[in-house]
Amino acid sequence: MTRADAALKLAEQALRERPDASFQNRKEDTLSFLQASAEDGISYGTLSYNARRNVWVVRGEGGMLDLCERLFPETVHEKRGEVSIANHARTVGDLNWMMLRYPLQIRERDRIRWQEALTGSRNYYRQREQLRNHMEPTEPPEGSFLGTLMPFQKTGLTWLLGTPRALLADEMGLGKTVQALCALCAAGTFPAVLVVPPHLVRNWQVEIGRFIRLNGKTPRVHEIRGLKPYELPDADVYIIHYLLLRGWKDILPYLGFKAAVFDEVQ
Repeated sequence: MTRADAALKLAEQALRERPDASFQNRKEDTLSFLQASAEDGISYGTLSYNARRNVWVVRGEGGMLDLCERLFPETVHEKRGEVSIANHARTVGDLNWMMLRYPLQIRERDRIRWQEALTGSRNYYRQREQLRNHMEPTEPPEGSFLGTLMPFQKTGLTWLLGTPRALLADEMGLGKTVQALCALCAAGTFPAVLVVPPHLVRNWQVEIGRFIRLNGKTPRVHEIRGLKPYELPDADVYIIHYLLLRGWKDILPYLGFKAAVFDEVQ
């Protein structure tokens, strides 16, 4: 049995033994699975960074690659003997946890890049833990938001403001639209783009006019129409429905929106 095969055999056991997200190293304020891995000469493969695709590339024996595919469902297996893992704060944290158990030799020119990514991951998990442990309900901003939030909606507002890429999964009818609009007001993230189902475009327009005021005025709302991109007029909120995204997907990321809200993203 090779070392990689042994690693694969131990994968499920290691997953069960993974430490939770509690801080176990108060001195360095670092999550245990985000501590620096020791380089003692043992290696199960190599790790390098692909800047063009913004991914980390793991090269190694088949067992090691199978382990990566188990740990990272989004793994891309394009070439024989290697897999690609997205460069994201969460995945970098998981990759570091794996390397604590099954070390990878980091390519020399990518060492600084890896340290930067690991620092970003530590900040991500630290912020998430602080938010979880100190989630005090946030009051909606006066003047720009005209509604009144229920206590659980204020907690949802806190979650949205503290989580840049948040998924608000309240049950139907509990006011996700109101919480999202309040979050835009509280953060001041205008202009914003709303991506919604076709049958809800009008509902969002009504709710925006009902709840939001910018400098004492009703926000300017523009509904994006048609598949062919055109020069958008000045507005505070842009609304587009999902059926039009295929025509606008290459344009929208470069239009300077400060926030994006996806309704019924499932």
